[in-house]
Amino acid sequence: MFNTRKSALVIAALLSLGAPALAGTSSTQTDYDNATLSLSADGTYAQAVSFSVPSTTVTLSAEQIRPGNSFTLSIPVTNTTDRDINVSAVAQAPSGTGAAHLKVSGVSTTATIKPGEDATLTFTLTFDNSTDAAQAGQTVQVVFDVSATANMNNTSSSGSSF
Repeated sequence: MFNTRKSALVIAALLSLGAPALAGTSSTQTDYDNATLSLSADGTYAQAVSFSVPSTTVTLSAEQIRPGNSFTLSIPVTNTTDRDINVSAVAQAPSGTGAAHLKVSGVSTTATIKPGEDATLTFTLTFDNSTDAAQAGQTVQVVFDVSATANMNNTSSSGSSF
């Protein structure tokens, strides 16, 4: 059978004797069989997840947009928060009149970035070998979406204690 007096006394004894972080804290006797002790745990939330990418427009020259040509596009990302973040980038489907001739492949599309540090996400853009005269003057556009989440190492475990 559960005995609340014994349980309260055991809990009070464990709190006053068991945790070195609480050394010097004593319980208060409420009567002969009972004692109490109030504890608090204080803290501050980590910063919200944030990152920055330099404001840039990439313009592909006519020399780059040629049949069979391939090049790498790099996206530098800076972690602007106080905790590790996982970033990833996804290329949307190419658009424009010449989009059917462009293939976008992810090379390094994810990274874990420590606070204040940088990582580079990379993609390869490759034009097919088609040399149809109708391609002259066609346009292409690719949009890259970058997102970030807090790294799971930033959360405390269920066994955390003070």
